[in-house]
Amino acid sequence: TLLSKVRQSSELEAQAARMMTSAINDIKNAEERYINNLRLSSYPPPKVKALIEAVGILIGTPFSRAPSALDVWAWGQKLLEDANLLAKLASVDPLSSECPFTRDRLQPYVDQFVGGPDASSLTISQTLGAIANNFGTVSPFVQQLATLVAACHRRQLVTEQVTKLASEIDDAKATSTESDSAQGALQIKISEQQALISNLQSELSIVRNNMAAASEQLSALRQKLHNATQLASVLSKVHVSNTEGSFDSLIQHL
Repeated sequence: TLLSKVRQSSELEAQAARMMTSAINDIKNAEERYINNLRLSSYPPPKVKALIEAVGILIGTPFSRAPSALDVWAWGQKLLEDANLLAKLASVDPLSSECPFTRDRLQPYVDQFVGGPDASSLTISQTLGAIANNFGTVSPFVQQLATLVAACHRRQLVTEQVTKLASEIDDAKATSTESDSAQGALQIKISEQQALISNLQSELSIVRNNMAAASEQLSALRQKLHNATQLASVLSKVHVSNTEGSFDSLIQHL
């Protein structure tokens, strides 16, 4: 229903906003020792390298795969040396018109983080649980980074979903308006037909009254016709003459 779509849209936005706010707060509170431990790692797991690539995308400095470029982890270590890294991450706004990344760009990384084919199909709690399982044993900071990437991905995903829902809501409103107009026109037609029926009933009543009067007149005419017929019958049987006796005979028949 229209109301359920409005509620769904509002709840999706609220959940994504809470996830984003929580992820930003966690990044602001990240501990320096965990950042240094990660930067000094010599052989981090592939999923951590992929995570650092995603972080570079978030802040607009993606890893270059040009032949002359550093390998991904050497590049990642330099990224982690940036004293302003946390401030850059804390200022990430996935809904900004100047946002340097898109949901599609982050999608393959988030899919790796949650260990599934499509992170978009997971709920926020499922996503956070999968990230905790995959990164929680590595480092709290790594988990915080993964959560921020997933939150940015979710924020843009929900914006797309809400935009689609908004279009569906507008369509439903338009359909409802058309339906209301059609119902209004139908009600006018019904009122017109009811008025017509009322007029016909009045005319029928008049006709019935006229028919009753006509029936009475017809009965009276029939009686007169009967009387006239009887008189004619009598007259046909009497031979009228100029004599008094014949006239008396006529009188007797009458």
